[in-house]
Order: sequence, then C-alpha cells, then structure tokens
Amino acid sequence: MLRWGGEFPIVYKIHIDGLQQQKVVHGQQPSWSPDGQWIAFTDNALIFRIRHSENLTVQITDDLFFVDMMPAFSPDGRNIAFVSFNQIGIPHIYVIDIDTGKRKRLTDASGDWYLNPCWSPDGKYIAFECNDSIRIMNSRGGDERILIENAEDPSWSPCRSYAVSPYDRVLATWGVLKAIAHF
Repeated sequence: MLRWGGEFPIVYKIHIDGLQQQKVVHGQQPSWSPDGQWIAFTDNALIFRIRHSENLTVQITDDLFFVDMMPAFSPDGRNIAFVSFNQIGIPHIYVIDIDTGKRKRLTDASGDWYLNPCWSPDGKYIAFECNDSIRIMNSRGGDERILIENAEDPSWSPCRSYAVSPYDRVLATWGVLKAIAHF
C-alpha cells in the first residue's frame, strides 16, 4: 500500500486484518516480486528494490539523465520492466536484468506515450498503455500491436477466458488481459 507521509510517499505492508501496519520504505509505485521477498519501487526518479523482511535496499537503475518509474517484476523475478523518460520527456519501456544491470529499451516509436508495463503470466509478453490504447509486445521487444483503443491500466490474470461489459465500461479479460476501456 502507498500512503503519503508528510511530503513523501511511503510504502507500507499491511496485514489483511488492517491492524498490523509496517512502514517499508519511502517511495512509490510498489511492485511485489513473484516469490514475495522483494518490493520494487520508485524514489527520486530511480528504481530500487527492497527485501522487506530485512530492509535491505538495492538500487536497480542509476542513469541520472532519465526518470525511471512504474516497475513491474517479470514472472521469474529476474527482470523488471519499467518506464523511463528520456532527457526530452519521451517515455519508453525498458527491461533491466536484476543481476547484471543490463538495460534494454523495448519500444521504438518516438513521440508515443508508453506507460504501465505488465508481464504476461508466462513472461512472453508485456502489455502496456500507449496513446490511449492497450498494446502488447514480445517481452524481448518488437511485434508491438494494439489490442484495444480508448483503454488504460492493463493487468494479467492466469485464467483463459474473457468478457466485455460495455455497461460498466470495463474490459475484463481473464488470462489474456484486463483493462479499463472507455466505450
């Protein structure tokens, strides 16, 4: 959970009963690793991860000329997809290998607005927002395609069926993708 503490956002762990609350770190946009041992987060335009049980913080990105945000762990926990704004404010999606620190830009189009990357459960694809649409691409980059226009906030689920509800203006796809659609 994210809560503002004075002027700075704070990531908290909160037990399901709501009674046990523990401040984890100053930061925002938390993302749990698949094994539940680490939390990736954004702080001061960089991405970090913290082993929540030990309060061990590790800096993941270090390029001071970029603004890095929206981290998302890969299903195997070895990579983090994230958005990085370059010097002129254009966002792109990158993947960084946690062990080596090798960073790879996955998106190519200049002027497009890439946000909210999320991995498919099998790690083969990354869904993301781009210019008011939900798109998908190979997790190694390339083969970018539009899934739905006028939608935002993609997320994956492990099932294999889908449903669209125009009354609630929500596209819900289980196993494929869920997104908020604006019909």
